[in-house]
Amino acid sequence: MTINDSSSLILIVGAIAILAFVVHGLWFSGRSINRKLVKGSKEDQEIVKSNQIGKVRIVVPQDNKDNTATAEIGKIETFSSKEPKAQAVKEHKDPKEALNEQIMTTYELNLSASTGRPYKGLDLEELFNTYGFIRGEKDIFCVYENPNLKDIVVFRICSLEAPYSFPKQMDGFSTKSLAIYMQLPPKGKGYIYFKAMRIAAQCLIEHLGGTIVDNDNKEISVEKLDHIESLLHSYDKQED
Repeated sequence: MTINDSSSLILIVGAIAILAFVVHGLWFSGRSINRKLVKGSKEDQEIVKSNQIGKVRIVVPQDNKDNTATAEIGKIETFSSKEPKAQAVKEHKDPKEALNEQIMTTYELNLSASTGRPYKGLDLEELFNTYGFIRGEKDIFCVYENPNLKDIVVFRICSLEAPYSFPKQMDGFSTKSLAIYMQLPPKGKGYIYFKAMRIAAQCLIEHLGGTIVDNDNKEISVEKLDHIESLLHSYDKQED
């Protein structure tokens, strides 16, 4: 892959956008939630200097003309149900067919709060505002490709405790677990969508504590997350 390859440039631009997303998420102009900047840390001093970062905007390939909005989900409860496990890949199968068997229609990262430290409403609200999460239908927060248009959803976040949505007044609200989830987007967007979702989950944990777990409440390893990214990267490169 050369520097002139347009898909490479798109991924590079996307990576830069994600980096800005992370840096901005670590910078708060108001009260601190859980984490204090360390004076002797080179990375934290860079964060101090990063006060010009704007809110997140996901960069996706411009040559993809399928701008159909991500399908709305009928019931919030479906996102607390278990995803079907990927079928075993047989050696004799076509590589494309084998990959498609591992690709899921919905990707979900659950955040389980640390014992005795549930996620509090006002802390969540401050983080959501910082990241550019926007309250959508059914009082679930969403991240859009373009926050101004609000036409294409990158991922959503909800509580995993009934009624699963967030109240209009967040003070007094708390939950022990959250779900960040996305519908499989058109090819060319899978990797960058999941990467943004993964970074959002990591930033929430950085400030509020907890662990990224699957639907069986087992911690998801870094290797597993990397594997999902690799699969989606291959999915993006597939020809229809």
